[in-house]
Amino acid sequence: MSLLCRYLIIEEALRSLAGRGADSIEDVIDTIKQCATWIQKPTSFEGLRRFMGTLSQPEKRDALHTMTEIARLAANAGAVITKSVPLLLANRAGSVTLSQEQCACLLAHAFFCTFEKERKNFNKFNFESIFDGSNRHSHVKLQFFLNYFSLIFKQMPDGCVSFRRVVLSQDSIPDWEKDETRLPLVAATSEGAIEDADGCLHVDFADPYIGGLVLTKGAVQEEIRFLICPEMVVSSLLCERMGPLEAIHIIGAQRYSSYSGYGKTLKWLPFEGYGSEPRDEFRRVICNVVAMDATHFKPRGTPAQYNRASIGRELNKKLPKEEKLGLLLGKMLALQAYAAFAAGKRELRPVATGNWGCGIFGGDKELKGLIQIIAAAKAGRPLIYYTFGDKKLEISINKQYEQLVREEATVGTIYKALLSYLKQREQNPQLSIFQHVAAFVNSSAGQ
Repeated sequence: MSLLCRYLIIEEALRSLAGRGADSIEDVIDTIKQCATWIQKPTSFEGLRRFMGTLSQPEKRDALHTMTEIARLAANAGAVITKSVPLLLANRAGSVTLSQEQCACLLAHAFFCTFEKERKNFNKFNFESIFDGSNRHSHVKLQFFLNYFSLIFKQMPDGCVSFRRVVLSQDSIPDWEKDETRLPLVAATSEGAIEDADGCLHVDFADPYIGGLVLTKGAVQEEIRFLICPEMVVSSLLCERMGPLEAIHIIGAQRYSSYSGYGKTLKWLPFEGYGSEPRDEFRRVICNVVAMDATHFKPRGTPAQYNRASIGRELNKKLPKEEKLGLLLGKMLALQAYAAFAAGKRELRPVATGNWGCGIFGGDKELKGLIQIIAAAKAGRPLIYYTFGDKKLEISINKQYEQLVREEATVGTIYKALLSYLKQREQNPQLSIFQHVAAFVNSSAGQ
């Protein structure tokens, strides 16, 4: 089937549903089947049917009305998106800015699965897996997305969202071992969450395919962030797989939901602050999220993360991910030049981060914490570390930081301590990163 024929079939299916309205969920399913003929598993829509079966009659009417409006939005997308949307390809710095209405049109098409099933080196961008009966998160994810669509149909937001890909060039990689930069302000807390840190650069612990499993079966940090801010999901359509020296900034994605729980216990909650968010001069919600992927250590065993190659990779990935608006900043001179270029003496936003790559990726929290701290130092940013309720880790990080400041530790000293840890760990498997770094810095200070 030619692309033109497929386009005409999809448009007719969407306009038909939008015109007559959905009387039952089967009307919606039939339309999705016309848009995505490749969806053929017996369980393909059992998750969607099961979700509808849990709703009261008024809730069913509201859901069907919302799905009808999603079809209408998708059918009229051509009037809103008047030219091809550029992609952000690997190893190429660039940015794309879309209106929130354009983002909504793309998400409406994702709902009806009009995009290709698989795209090489890009994440999935359709709702097929959410509708499937084998997805245990179908119910809660549909709650998040239908809430988003319901809110924008009441009043379409008139702002913009920017997606920016940054690439760190090889010649701008810092000489970490010789770096004399002192530590920035750092505070760890077991209360609150990254997304609640107003005025900060929020870190997304990302999959190399940005968005991770948000449109499939995942429900951890990255997926939850994308569920509460669905415009971020558009990055899955735009951004090719991230490489080791790349990061992706998403600026202006609005929050539509709140939540409780994590993973299996995730629940949707309404967001009381919706609609009151401040915006910048480009009508973007003042929210800057940076996606940075982390190496998966579990298959190879945790010791691999302590070697020189792994530590260097994490550091060199971290630096560009913490630069405002995604500009490439390798050395402090470039950082100062950017600060002057951006807005005089305006301070760089603090980083709001946490246990980066320490969940399903198996990273060491102490190692990843120190890597982020010295990367923030090099980037010239304060750092707030959210431990996600781990009081012991909060106390440990704050104690470690206070000791490093007393010893006047530099980025270079801490980096060398990290490199020397693996050998010491082989001799003493019970030795923690923090214990080793504290001893190393103390001995270095006495020399």
